[in-house]
Amino acid sequence: MSTRKVKFLTDLKLSIEQLKFLEKDNNSTNRTFKDVVNRFNKLAGDELEIVNKSVEKSMKEKYGEDIFSKKLNPKALPEKIHNPLDTIRLLSAFSNDDILRFTTHPWDYSSRHGFDYDKDFKKWIIPRFQELKKIHENAHDLTRIMVSQFIQTQNINSGWGRYNVTIGWSSSEITEWCKENPNKYPSQALLPKEKSLFTIYGGDEQKQFNYFEDIIKHFKKEIEFKAENAYFLSWLRTKIRLWQLKKEGNVILDKESLKQLNFFIDVGRFSSALDNIIDPIKERLKEPTKKEVRFSAKEVEGENCIYFQITHVNSYPEISERTFKKTIFTPITSNIKSSGAKGGNFKTVYTNLFGQCDWIFEAKFKGGEGNIKAFHFLDAQKGEANIQNSDFEEGTRHTLKLYI
Repeated sequence: MSTRKVKFLTDLKLSIEQLKFLEKDNNSTNRTFKDVVNRFNKLAGDELEIVNKSVEKSMKEKYGEDIFSKKLNPKALPEKIHNPLDTIRLLSAFSNDDILRFTTHPWDYSSRHGFDYDKDFKKWIIPRFQELKKIHENAHDLTRIMVSQFIQTQNINSGWGRYNVTIGWSSSEITEWCKENPNKYPSQALLPKEKSLFTIYGGDEQKQFNYFEDIIKHFKKEIEFKAENAYFLSWLRTKIRLWQLKKEGNVILDKESLKQLNFFIDVGRFSSALDNIIDPIKERLKEPTKKEVRFSAKEVEGENCIYFQITHVNSYPEISERTFKKTIFTPITSNIKSSGAKGGNFKTVYTNLFGQCDWIFEAKFKGGEGNIKAFHFLDAQKGEANIQNSDFEEGTRHTLKLYI
């Protein structure tokens, strides 16, 4: 099933499990929305949160009264918008919004009454969260699902974040603790053993959470890199060690530009994108003339953004600009199949950075003078992918434009 169809169906508030099933369902193109929803109900039982009346109403208002009887036609589905600002503003609300911030910051006892879960969380914080989701409706779908699981999902099946955490503000363990401890903020709620140890997605690393306060702190690290204690630089050094870059080549970190970075982003998706940028670089580091990789950042005054750059010195594409455009750039940015190279790592980078930040790939291609190009895979300002001339001659460079 096409990515566009799966993205669209997230508007039905389907869970990750449902989306995974739908991707495997090759016959789903012949079904109506109602058929698909009913089939999920039958397969998954009562645990999955299927389309409720309010969602059904909004779907009909947005796409017409007959939306649930229409056939799933990928050509008729609306395109998702690359709008990193909506994602960033939704995530930053957990620190900056006067109401939502109390889900990640201590309750201010000096100016407020004791914490009342029903009054303060259910009737005050949740409505504000739902309002913010509507305001920033173009925030990335999977990021919206992650923060929704942390705030308002009662039974979290697949888990949120890089460690698939299955506990959040609406979990029964927290609601019960608040009932037994009236007027207390649940930061000291002791977690049950079965919900205290989580394993990172796709790996063996585990994290132990003893109290709900640990979950809250972890959530903050899933949505933000803070400048305190040079956190981004420390995180990047850990990634470099895991990538084993120094084993094959020379890594240069512009520490001064990296240590004070402060920005909001879906860290799991950002991390996965970097993994796939580095993967082909690691292979080329084995070549004697391509041993140097640089990491740097710069803020441009007046732009409210950070340019994070990864440069592989003396490394150049082995194909022409025309071939790169035909087999990688156009298929990925237009979501069409290519009969040539698939550009697997580029596709994964694109998927992970969509709705998170802009992405530019610069290189000097085969073919002589004038073949230094900047491929803007994701460009929120122009609103579409584009290709520009570049004067960058050192090798290849990935630039991630992070909005702040």
